[in-house]
Amino acid sequence: MGKLLYNWSEDLVVATNGREMSKSLKNDLERKGIIVKTEPIKSLDGTNGNLEKVMFASGVEIHRKGGFIAPSFYLAEPICRTSGL
Repeated sequence: MGKLLYNWSEDLVVATNGREMSKSLKNDLERKGIIVKTEPIKSLDGTNGNLEKVMFASGVEIHRKGGFIAPSFYLAEPICRTSGL
């Protein structure tokens, strides 16, 4: 998603919320000047539904005016996992 959004803006931060990414992907993004943060996100802060900053677990904060979120999907019910659904 970061590579796609780079066509719209060169002022990007990719935050993985604690998930690691391959070194080659991270290097590709950083070569374009995209900041990559892999540490967990503590909070997304703002007012009136507008993002103002992203707070990370380490205390680092990055000011932003917008963002995209890629959801993670999982099977919440044990019966679904055991039945192969």
